[in-house]
Amino acid sequence: MFKTMNDFLIDAPEFVVVPVLFLVVYFLIAFPVILKFKKGKESNMTKNKSTAAVGDDVGITISDKSIEQQIQNKNLNAPRITQDDIDNAIDGVDYHVFKGTQLTVCCITLKNGFNVTGESACASPENFDEEIGRSIAYANAKEKVWSLEGYLLKQQLFLNKLIDEAVTISCDA
Repeated sequence: MFKTMNDFLIDAPEFVVVPVLFLVVYFLIAFPVILKFKKGKESNMTKNKSTAAVGDDVGITISDKSIEQQIQNKNLNAPRITQDDIDNAIDGVDYHVFKGTQLTVCCITLKNGFNVTGESACASPENFDEEIGRSIAYANAKEKVWSLEGYLLKQQLFLNKLIDEAVTISCDA
C-alpha cells in the first residue's frame, strides 16, 4: 500500500491517479468557490440557548443578543456562523412521538438534504407535554446544526488557506 502521496503518484496506475488528482483539484479550487461563508457575523463558539414553540420561528434569546453585542463591541469580525446562517440552512422540520412513550424526536432537514435529529423524553408520563417535548427536541437538533455549520466553515477556511499557499508556491516557482 502507499505510505505517502508521493508513493501514490509514482506507483499508482494512471487510471487511478488522474481521477484522484481531479478530486483534489476540485476540492481545493472549485468547491471553495461554490461554498460561501460570511464575514463579520456572530460566532457560535459558545452554546446558544434557543427555544422553540410548535409552529413558531425560533428567536434569539437574551443571552444570544448579549453575546452578539459583546462581539460587536469588541469589533470581532472574522468569519463566523450566525443565527441567520443556521435558520437559512434549515429546509424543514418533522416531529414524531413514539406510541406509548414520552419520547419526542425532531428531524430537521437541511437544504442539502442532510437530516439532523434531536430528542426529548420525560421520566414521568404525568409530566409529558407534546408541545414542550417538541420545543426541547427542536433545540437539541438545532444545536447539532450549529456544530455541522461550524465544521463546514472551518473546513472552508482551511481549504482557502491551502489554496493561498498553493498560489504562493506556484507564483514563487
